[in-house]
Amino acid sequence: MQSSDTFITRASSIIILITSLAIISFMSYGGCGGGSGGSNDGGNGPSSTPVPTATFTPPTPTPTSPPGATGSPGCSSVQVSIACPAVSLEEPNCVGHVCKVIDETGPEPVLIDEFTIGFSVRCTAFDCFTLECQNTSQSIGDSVIVIESVSGIPVNEDSEETEHNGKPDGTIFFDGTEYTFRCSDGGLIVP
Repeated sequence: MQSSDTFITRASSIIILITSLAIISFMSYGGCGGGSGGSNDGGNGPSSTPVPTATFTPPTPTPTSPPGATGSPGCSSVQVSIACPAVSLEEPNCVGHVCKVIDETGPEPVLIDEFTIGFSVRCTAFDCFTLECQNTSQSIGDSVIVIESVSGIPVNEDSEETEHNGKPDGTIFFDGTEYTFRCSDGGLIVP
């Protein structure tokens, strides 16, 4: 009987050895979840294996300025509508205009004032052609500007045309007097 006991002992040792190897390999593989940490919830729980973190930081893209902007990135230019220039100039942008106030009532035109203005910073559109401006310049103060043309193009309610950084011209009213108003490009305005 000793040989049958030896056979059973050897068979049980081999079974225990194979089972132990299977359990060890199963544990090192990660359990039921196929590498997700051997938790008791079928591998859907948190992993005990550390998750690698990225050490590479992609470069930040360099911001670019839109066409017509002469200043910092994020500075937007203005598309002035021929049909509604006052509202276009009122929209947030950083483009300024150098404007001249001219008295043309005498035999020769007389320059009253010249200043740089950001319409979007100082003015509010009253309608499509009229801007009400606060602190227009140091010598003028508050004013009302009626736009009659943009970059030499007469305003027209039916027009679908726009002028890139258009230059408004028309009439300016302040201190109960009206003067001619002409603008050119002025570059970047910081609010």
